[in-house]
Amino acid sequence: SPDTEIAPIELEGGRGVVYSASREAQPQLFRLDVASGREVQLAPVKDAFQVAEDLSPDGTTLVYTARTPDSPFDIWGVALSGAATPFPIFRSAFNKWDVRVAPDGRALAFLSDESGRPEAYVMPYPGPGERRRVSAGGARCVRWGPDGRELLYLSLDRRFMTVPVPAGPALAPGAPRELFALAGRPWTEFVVSRDGKRFLAIVPETVVGEQPLTVVANWAPGAR
Repeated sequence: SPDTEIAPIELEGGRGVVYSASREAQPQLFRLDVASGREVQLAPVKDAFQVAEDLSPDGTTLVYTARTPDSPFDIWGVALSGAATPFPIFRSAFNKWDVRVAPDGRALAFLSDESGRPEAYVMPYPGPGERRRVSAGGARCVRWGPDGRELLYLSLDRRFMTVPVPAGPALAPGAPRELFALAGRPWTEFVVSRDGKRFLAIVPETVVGEQPLTVVANWAPGAR
C-alpha cells in the first residue's frame, strides 16, 4: 500500500488487526479482518490524527490517542463492536502518548509532556480518578509488568527503571528504582515476557543524532 500504516495491534483469537493508516488524509483508525481482507474505519473524525495504543484486557475496547486542530494528543476509547462511538478517557492541555492498559484493566500508564519533558503517569481506568506521576528525571517507553503490580520504563539517561504499583482501589505508586543500566546503544522499544523474566527490545544500529554530517562547500544548483 502506498499509504502510511502505523501502530498495529493484533486482536485476540485471530479476529484481525487494528492500526492507524493515512488514506489521503491524516492517520486514522482502521480495523482489518485478516480472513476476508475487509478494512473498516473506526471512529472517523475530520482532521483528527489518531494513533492506536492498546486494547482493554477483555479485547472489547481500543484505547487510542488523537490530536485535532483544537487539541493536543488526548486519550480516547472506542468499542470494537456495536455503535463504536468514541469516548474521552483523559483530556488536558498537554500531549499524551505510549498508553498501556494494566493487565487487570484497573489503570492506564502513559507518557505526557506536562512537566516540560516526557514523564510516566498512571491513572484509574476507565476513570474518573487522579493521575499520578511515577517517573523522576524523564521517561520513555512505559510498560506494565505481567502481574500489573509494577511499571517499567526507560529513563532519559539510559537506565531501566521499575516502580511498584500496589493492588487496591487507590493507585499509590512507589518510588522508582533502577534495575540495570542500558549498555551500548539505547533501546527504542521493549516488551516484557509473560513470566516477567525476559525483555525483547528494539536496539537500532544508528540513531538520527549519531548520523555523520556532510558539508558541501561552493555548491550551486544543477552542479554534479
